[in-house]
Amino acid sequence: MIFRQTVKRFFEPVLQKTARNYYIIAIISALLWSFYEVFSIIIIEKISFFVEKKDLSAIYLWIIIFFISIIIYFIYRIIYKKYNLIMVSKLSMYLDAKYLYTFLSLDNNYTEKIGTGRMISIMKTWLITWADLLRKVSAEYLRAILSVLIALIYIFSKWRYFAVFVIVILFIGAVWIYQFSDKPLPRRKKGKEINMEFDRLVVRWIMSKFEILQSGQYDREIKKDQYINTERAKVKITEKVWQWICYDGVWLITTLMAWWLITYIALGIYHNTFSFSSFILFSSISVLISQKVASLADIAKDLTDNFVHVTKLWEKIDGGIMLHSNKEWVNFKYKTWNIILQGISFWYEDNSVFNNFSLELKWWTKTAFVGESGWGKTTLIKLLAGYLRPDSGEIIIDGQKLSEVKLTDYYRHIGYLTQEPSVFDGTVWENLTYALDDEKMERWKEDKREKDIHRIITLAKCEFVYEFEHWLQTEIGERWVRLSGWQKQRLAIAKIMLKNPNIILLDEPTSALDSFNEELVTEALHNLFKWRTVIVVAHRLQTVKNADRILYIEWGQVIEDGTHTSLIKKNGNYKKMLDLQSGF
Repeated sequence: MIFRQTVKRFFEPVLQKTARNYYIIAIISALLWSFYEVFSIIIIEKISFFVEKKDLSAIYLWIIIFFISIIIYFIYRIIYKKYNLIMVSKLSMYLDAKYLYTFLSLDNNYTEKIGTGRMISIMKTWLITWADLLRKVSAEYLRAILSVLIALIYIFSKWRYFAVFVIVILFIGAVWIYQFSDKPLPRRKKGKEINMEFDRLVVRWIMSKFEILQSGQYDREIKKDQYINTERAKVKITEKVWQWICYDGVWLITTLMAWWLITYIALGIYHNTFSFSSFILFSSISVLISQKVASLADIAKDLTDNFVHVTKLWEKIDGGIMLHSNKEWVNFKYKTWNIILQGISFWYEDNSVFNNFSLELKWWTKTAFVGESGWGKTTLIKLLAGYLRPDSGEIIIDGQKLSEVKLTDYYRHIGYLTQEPSVFDGTVWENLTYALDDEKMERWKEDKREKDIHRIITLAKCEFVYEFEHWLQTEIGERWVRLSGWQKQRLAIAKIMLKNPNIILLDEPTSALDSFNEELVTEALHNLFKWRTVIVVAHRLQTVKNADRILYIEWGQVIEDGTHTSLIKKNGNYKKMLDLQSGF
């Protein structure tokens, strides 16, 4: 990406209507802030000048001006900080909305390869970094540059040789940065990759806490942590040494400039070639320029440190493979036609799951996929759900190719229930109604809403919610930690009933339940299945014995096909699987 494109893309958020006006205010504020910093030095110079002249009235005048400017500056600082916070908030809102939509539109094959830990790092750290860098460019970087420019303009009018000398020093500092700024880059990129690995390790700890404890692998995880931190320290130290040489070298150059000028003017006062007020002015401005250049160096270091986060965001999210849910794709239309898998092939990296696999499923029937673990049943459900896409072939739902319809529209017509229901931290009510759009919620009259919810809770065998202290407003905690397995499943079924989809996809919905609760959940599922197309994956054959069609899948191929009764008569793999489950 060329430099101009990079700059344009970086500043894209501030060009949005919601943030543009606040960013303009921030730039104007930076100019005023810079002007005040130089103006305060000029005031001190004027007071010193009139002290030398012993002009008391002029001294009082400039002291009053100084006082008024301080009060105005104080009020301005409060206003500036307020609008600066609003600007950052607007930028964050825009970036969050943009990248949440982009993330949800990413192809699921692609996001699964990135991994949960890396995706959390991308969506959390990198977005915040981008908004913060935009703030620093206006609030700090621009302010420092403007302060130096205003100071140079003023001293050029006073003593042009001094201004030329400062410009030469600044040019030397810029050349110094140019020579050394690329040195830390390879280490910085490696350091970011190591940080992402550490984020992934932390997610692993959080999500696999019980597994680590019960396996007694605390020491192994600590060793991994120590290895990553050792590598991170090596890279960081090497990177920082080059950064110190690059940016602290600029501080040394500009500080020596200030030292030489102050010494030169001080000797000039001694030899009566400079006035004391001139010493105040030029020494203060040289110190200001030295500080601002050092500040610019620090900000430049921060930008180069963190800009790689933004480019990684562009690479991983903006450059990712997208779902076909854009405007050019057509909406999915419900027509009650069959489901056809036409010559599909699918690979998990180097492992072939399906190869030229074809199948036709009847509408308004219950079809079950059974067989041993690892033979493609769950993958098949994910392909039908549009969560994964085949490497070749077509999935035709209701006479429409999934490769040609908006998946976001298709998702409105399906209900997908897994062994671990998809839920979030919130109330029972929020989770149950999450799949309903705002328009439907608004049309849902309060008296009818109560009756519908009660009916759904009864059908889904979820009467236990009435035993909670706050009923439907009960907070269930992250990952439903306050609910048992059977409670999760029944509430997930109630959620699908409220959504009222045309196609229901179930992946091992009862495998984690005991026999008593399996029977209750199965009864709830039967209430859900009426007048819908149902596809279910199960190891527990109790769940699927009433299916209209049962397919025994082995190594991505249909080995047996029939009803529960007909497959028993065949005395094949299905019968053996059934005997093993009922052999006790």
